[in-house]
Amino acid sequence: MSNIWDDEQIQPTGGDFIKFDAIGDKTKGRITAIRKQRFADDNAADGYSYAPQLDLTLADGSEATLTAGQWHLKKQLIELRPEVGDEIEVIHNAKQGRSKLFAVTVTRAADVPVPAAAPAKAAASKGSDSPPF
Repeated sequence: MSNIWDDEQIQPTGGDFIKFDAIGDKTKGRITAIRKQRFADDNAADGYSYAPQLDLTLADGSEATLTAGQWHLKKQLIELRPEVGDEIEVIHNAKQGRSKLFAVTVTRAADVPVPAAAPAKAAASKGSDSPPF
C-alpha cells in the first residue's frame, strides 16, 4: 500500500503561496501553469468548491502559487482569461465588507518582451567572411 505522502495529487506545485494580507500587497509574474484547485465545501451541491490556481515565475526567478479563491479575484480572472506564458499583476487595492478587491492586469505572452539572449560566440576564425553556423 502506498503512503499518502507519496500521492501525486497532494504534492505541492510551484513555490510559496501568495497572500494578500494588507491593502497594497501585490504580485507580478509570468504564468507557468493553470489548474483547478478543489476545496471541501459543505455549502456546495457536490460538497466541493473550486478555484483557479496559477503558478508564477516572479521577476527574481522564484516561483509562487496564486490561488484565486476570493470572489472578486476569481471573477476578474474569468473575465481576463489569462493563459500560460502571459504576465499577470495582481494588487489588493480595497476591501468591501469582508471581501478583498483586486486590480488585475494581464499582458499577453505575445506582448511580453523576451529577455535578450547573450550573443553567441563566433565559431569562425577572425577575418573570415563566413557566418558562424
